[in-house]
Amino acid sequence: MTEHPIPRLGTNPRLSAVSCYAGFAFLSGQTCSEPFGDVQDETAKLLSKIDGLLANAGSARDRLLHATIHLSDLRHYDAFNTAWDQWIDPSSVPSRTCVQALLPRKECRVEITIIAT
Repeated sequence: MTEHPIPRLGTNPRLSAVSCYAGFAFLSGQTCSEPFGDVQDETAKLLSKIDGLLANAGSARDRLLHATIHLSDLRHYDAFNTAWDQWIDPSSVPSRTCVQALLPRKECRVEITIIAT
């Protein structure tokens, strides 16, 4: 078996923000660095952060395959979707899962994991 390098971006001792393999970019669960404001604002800032990670991996939002969204409370669903709908390319929407979850940082209300090409 031939070994292929696995580019990893934004790596620390615990995780990589992005791992790339065989043309895919796997973004770890991303949260907003500054989760201030309402959920829509937090989501918009987070999606901007994801844009930067995708660009560093040679991808973009029109190359998304799947998104997993964790909300601290499902009451944030509509506010989240307002920001998401403004951000997502309507001609290439990914498959998507959205669930309520306890997030590791209590001040964060949204976490998104992405798989893209």
